[in-house]
Amino acid sequence: ALFAHSYHLYIRQPDAWDPASMTSLAKAAARVAMPALHYHRRRLDTVGRAKSAKISLDEWGVGPPWRVRSFGAPHAMFATAFLLQLLRHAKPLRLASANFFEPVNEGAIWTGPWDAGLTPLGEALALLSVHQGQ
Repeated sequence: ALFAHSYHLYIRQPDAWDPASMTSLAKAAARVAMPALHYHRRRLDTVGRAKSAKISLDEWGVGPPWRVRSFGAPHAMFATAFLLQLLRHAKPLRLASANFFEPVNEGAIWTGPWDAGLTPLGEALALLSVHQGQ
């Protein structure tokens, strides 16, 4: 039997940020990302060996991340909305894991020669982390 099926999910970053594009990105968690995951779950359920498989969301985020120049508030808004959706839908999706793509220098944590810090996305992840296991 297949234990888990790897899946990657990226929401395309808008070319320019304005209030409408930021709102659209935050809403994409529920309107685009979750329907894509549920569709993938339904496809797995129709395949004999994969029916019992869990989904391993190996990479997710806005991007693709290697094309994003900087990570700011819109990325934090999407990550927060998406993580809350994942928590709500984890059981019906049979989600084994959900890994944010490369948090160091590509999203959540910036590094310099002598220091490091959290981006707005990192701050959002830190705020959500206190609720793990609840």
